[in-house]
Amino acid sequence: MASLKKYISTKKIDLKKVEEYASSFKNYFFPADSKLLYEGQKPIAAILIINGAVKVIKDKKTKVRFCSNTLILFEEFANQEELHFDIEVSTSTTVCWIDKENINELLSA
Repeated sequence: MASLKKYISTKKIDLKKVEEYASSFKNYFFPADSKLLYEGQKPIAAILIINGAVKVIKDKKTKVRFCSNTLILFEEFANQEELHFDIEVSTSTTVCWIDKENINELLSA
């Protein structure tokens, strides 16, 4: 299950910083499991998981699961790389899309 971690950029973010971004940016709540991105797509932003979990799906199996206070896909977004997996949010998850201007600030936190 950990093998995909090297293929997806991730960083745990300090809770205070997450709360700051959650109050400053539009949040997206998903009441049910939902696909966010599909294999072959290029991410339009990095994803900050505010509450809940996001799964990396490959061959219809969950390979990696990331939880609250985690920034994911920042390198893939910056480099405009096609994904080799699907990204799915779990039930009752809240995320925030992070643009290029704010990624560096979050990464330096």
